[in-house]
Amino acid sequence: MPAPRGRPGLPMPPRTHNTSALLGILLASVPGCTTAGAPDIEVAGAYFPGWLICGLIGIAGGVLARVVFVATHVAEMVPYQLTVCTGLGLIVAIGTWLLFFR
Repeated sequence: MPAPRGRPGLPMPPRTHNTSALLGILLASVPGCTTAGAPDIEVAGAYFPGWLICGLIGIAGGVLARVVFVATHVAEMVPYQLTVCTGLGLIVAIGTWLLFFR
């Protein structure tokens, strides 16, 4: 067991570093949002953020992958089907984002 710092009966000396100051400096250096705003799409008169549309397209891509796997009997051979279909949906969502909002 390591020996305690300081002398017996005296308070511990203060630490030499301040993690909250370091965290504040790091957070201040992180860039914020731009003034241009997030890309949005007009659907039936309402504006939706681009990430939401891409997410919905990605979910549809994952569901479509599952339907194709079941229809072609590939689902019987693929392990971890939820992970595979989620990954394919994510690929579709990111591909959609890159295609339309690059």
